[in-house]
Amino acid sequence: MALGFYSGHIAAASPSLFKDGVGCGGCLQVKCKDPVACGKGVEVVLTGLQNKTNTDLVLSSRAFRAMAKKGMDKNLLKRGTVDVEYKRIPCVYKHHNVSLRVEESSSQPNRLAIKDGHPSWVSFERKYGAVWETSDAPAGVPIGLRFFVIQFASRRFYHAENVIPANWKVGNIYDTGFQIDDIMYDQCFPCS
Repeated sequence: MALGFYSGHIAAASPSLFKDGVGCGGCLQVKCKDPVACGKGVEVVLTGLQNKTNTDLVLSSRAFRAMAKKGMDKNLLKRGTVDVEYKRIPCVYKHHNVSLRVEESSSQPNRLAIKDGHPSWVSFERKYGAVWETSDAPAGVPIGLRFFVIQFASRRFYHAENVIPANWKVGNIYDTGFQIDDIMYDQCFPCS
């Protein structure tokens, strides 16, 4: 599945970027700081946690090689480690809407755990990362959701009617019908 997003340009992030799973799915522009070997950089999507190295990011080999100038990719890959700068950017998931997955901890009729989202009518609480849950899910009716993205002082709402059917099943994925491209912009690190 990761190859379908950003052509396999993925990265594992340090705990400070992964943020207990909240950072998963976020996107970064990563640039190698060596002007001889490196080109314009690469856009990556964060897909996992890495805490075994003393680095902020571990890029897939595809992403690592994509930072190189033409003909320099194998040379860059041999190095294994390079100094980079990065900044958070909006993700572009062409032809992929926000989807919700009913988690394994869900059970009919009144416990529903949903992956990705910020519903507003029924109180959901973050279980971990992008997993939210409620023990107050309505039974026997389709469920609509409202997401909001806070960016600086503004809030943008997304509303999806009847996203989750009354007969929802654990493990099923439901399409909201919309994409979210709002992000909270971080400063470039370590650039100024």
